[in-house]
Amino acid sequence: MKGKKNISAAFLSIAAVSISLSMITGCSQENIFSDVGNILVSDIETTGKKAAVAGENDVKEEENYKELTLSKETKHFLIQYGEKEKPYINEFAIAVEKSYQDLYSIYHIDVKEQIKINIYSSLKELHRVIGGSGTDQWLTGRMFNHTIWMSSPIGGSGNYSYETQLYDIPKHELTHIFVQSMSGSERSHITRWFDEAIALHHGRILSQQLVDSGIKSKLKANEIPSFEDMETYYDAFLRDMGYVFAATIGDFLVETYGYNKIKTFIQNPTDYEGAFGVTKNELWEKWVGYLKEKYKS
Repeated sequence: MKGKKNISAAFLSIAAVSISLSMITGCSQENIFSDVGNILVSDIETTGKKAAVAGENDVKEEENYKELTLSKETKHFLIQYGEKEKPYINEFAIAVEKSYQDLYSIYHIDVKEQIKINIYSSLKELHRVIGGSGTDQWLTGRMFNHTIWMSSPIGGSGNYSYETQLYDIPKHELTHIFVQSMSGSERSHITRWFDEAIALHHGRILSQQLVDSGIKSKLKANEIPSFEDMETYYDAFLRDMGYVFAATIGDFLVETYGYNKIKTFIQNPTDYEGAFGVTKNELWEKWVGYLKEKYKS
């Protein structure tokens, strides 16, 4: 592929184009849905212990900065990178600061800690640091403890657009960090489906065609999971298309209740009635009704 808009990027995303992944990769739809979870490997502690994610080995801190000889500091970020990333780093810095300001304007909260972003020139190098296999093209990034590790938008392997890598991916990861900051001591009560729902709403890294196709197939088969079904760790969440469902939950919550009530729930994530005026089961029923109305023939 030629041209800036077609440069391969590698990190937590499906191509931000209006074609399905099966057209890009030649994989079956079933395999594509199985791969979706590897795109989203934010290592969030959802129930008091580390989520089981692909490549969950501890980041090799002693090797973490081996090739990251350059750095750029902005108001909220410390971006560390190598020589190959110099051509786009200013554009990247502007993009992540804009994403930060967008989230601040919605939730009116600042992240107290400086956010680190480490950009590696290849997927192989990223996997060496985060403990990936080195061959899994979907394991392209990780976020933990206010640090994002990612492969380069122009040097990393993958089938993703430069624009998605530059804008949507960092915003998705930043949303996880904002949710953590807002939840405070309640962080351990944030469920995976809710955490991913809000991050997928702000950082729209799943193609709409992929989401629509997945939801339609599950509605037809009458296989809509309960919220409890989606309060799982990585493997089950991935297998059951949790990220696809979560993408619709985020939009449903924003369209139905707005950001203020979402923030209220983040700060007290067990009080459904206090935030949304309905019980947990009633909220699920309203979401299912939202799906049926949106995807009716």
